Amino acid sequence: MLFRSGEFQASQIVIVGDTPADVDCGHAHGARVIAVATGGYSEAQLRATGADVVVPDLTAWPSAWAALQV
Repeated sequence: MLFRSGEFQASQIVIVGDTPADVDCGHAHGARVIAVATGGYSEAQLRATGADVVVPDLTAWPSAWAALQV
């Protein structure tokens, strides 16, 4: 399914990434970010970037998604 530009507000978009650059990119565009510590960065390092939610891996997906719904 394709979406046209302007159909979503930036705050409705969630970026999932595993690097500080992913977090920075998401926040630069006004999106919320779930950082996953499956790459070369620890949970502490990703938390320090200001990610909205940090999880150890995607088995924690349900709780990560729920945290954004508040």
